Amino acid sequence: MSLNRTQIVNWLYRCGEIFTKERDFLTGLDKEIGDADHGLNMHRGFGKVVEKLPSIADKDIGFILKNTGMTLLSNVGGASGPLFGTFFIRAAQVTQAHQSLSLDELYQMMREGADGVVNRGKAEPGDKTMCDVWLPVVEIIAPFQRAASADAGRAGRRLQAGGDRHPLHHHHAGPQRAAPATRRAQHRASGSGRDLGDVYDSGAGCRSQRVRKSDGKPGDCVS
Repeated sequence: MSLNRTQIVNWLYRCGEIFTKERDFLTGLDKEIGDADHGLNMHRGFGKVVEKLPSIADKDIGFILKNTGMTLLSNVGGASGPLFGTFFIRAAQVTQAHQSLSLDELYQMMREGADGVVNRGKAEPGDKTMCDVWLPVVEIIAPFQRAASADAGRAGRRLQAGGDRHPLHHHHAGPQRAAPATRRAQHRASGSGRDLGDVYDSGAGCRSQRVRKSDGKPGDCVS
């Protein structure tokens, strides 16, 4: 199995679509235990990412990921900008000059990005942060590093299903610590599976393989 540059670009387009669609939902979740801006921030940040994609889509994967990280760093407010920016910037370091990624290289990309988030945010597993999404991604991909494409697809569906639920069960670290403990424990985190772009939701498997036209609009799906 390999993941090509077009699929990486389309994943980022898909993230933009999801953050547009779920902006109010994510902001509503954040309102209960935060400052009610997560959906707005991510919508704005990935909107800027999508604006830049047509001009960099022919670059190597490392360049695309670094540009994405720098764009998020400068356009997303609060803690999310530095954290998401760090993920993509660190992921770019191990994908420089790559036009495609093997599953092993995808694992290395995710590992480097997740480690960057942990180091930047000083979070631990179970703190109910985005690390409780990204770290399971790494754990799920690890045994599939040299697997067939179908196995990799199953891994992806497992990570999306698990990542969307996992942050529900832990306390929330960081500035939101002041929220009542019971409410924190029962509240679904805004930094859940949607922050992965829901790549494996209904029909997204096709969308992730969709070729973008020169005008930036979706083209036809390819097998």
